[in-house]
Amino acid sequence: MKKLTKNTISLILAAIMLSSAFVSCSEKPQDKTESKTAESQNISAEENETDETEAGEKLDIPFTDYEGYTFNTLTGDNVPYNWRELTVEEITGEPINDAFYNRNLWVEDKLNIKITSVVNATGGNTSAFKNSVNSGDVYTAAEEGDSSYAIYCLTKSSYRDETPTRNVRHILFSKDDYTDDSKAQDVYAELQAQNFSEDAFKTLAAEYSSDTGSKDNGGLYENVTLGSTANEFNAWLFDDARVPGDSGIVESSSYGWHIMYYVGEGSSCSWKETAKTAMKEADYNAMVEENSAGVTTTMSVIADIDR
Repeated sequence: MKKLTKNTISLILAAIMLSSAFVSCSEKPQDKTESKTAESQNISAEENETDETEAGEKLDIPFTDYEGYTFNTLTGDNVPYNWRELTVEEITGEPINDAFYNRNLWVEDKLNIKITSVVNATGGNTSAFKNSVNSGDVYTAAEEGDSSYAIYCLTKSSYRDETPTRNVRHILFSKDDYTDDSKAQDVYAELQAQNFSEDAFKTLAAEYSSDTGSKDNGGLYENVTLGSTANEFNAWLFDDARVPGDSGIVESSSYGWHIMYYVGEGSSCSWKETAKTAMKEADYNAMVEENSAGVTTTMSVIADIDR
């Protein structure tokens, strides 16, 4: 069985969607005002072959043999003025139904696949998609938005993110407090002169940093996870070439200028830190709910001013 890559899945989706135009055009009813000539009645095999060739060139899809692979889709149910199903069972004479049927036959034949669909109740596509992640099937899910549909494709089942965390020191010069990076450059030069020592960071972070979360501990953040910080901060910290002792100034469009100093890898990994955060939030919410249950608030009108 050939393995379906993301590119291949995209190509199959393109074939399914774009070949609709080919099938629909080939099934246009004849104008009733025209006389049926022998030429219009005789659709030769050669003409069909030409149409298929043109469709193949237009789609630019390699007709690979996928050895009967079943390509499953998760769709919504039909509602008035919206046709959401991808597959239909038989020819009925209804134009959209028949176009879908013939389109799928064409794609199935060209790629040697089987197209099936799971119809989910309107509004529940995301839940059904999430519940299918361990099924071993490949799914797409189409959800109706305000003006568009979103396509999701499962390319990897659930797993633990073992990406190592990283430790970093920084001093933030917020754009609320500074108009340019001149002060950041001055402090950076001072840190260089002191070899980026912990004591120097503690002193200068406490004096200059706009980050209240780290200014009192020398700008230190430990066990930072990939993607949990501002884009520019994250890109610098998790650069593959980063080694302990690296330093620099990073401008963040959201916050300002960061003096960065890479300490080294943390003692944890992404999934553990994500789990810890979730557990802390759950404990906090439970504590708030428990302690707020017995709290009574009384409001009194101090003054009633008639305007």
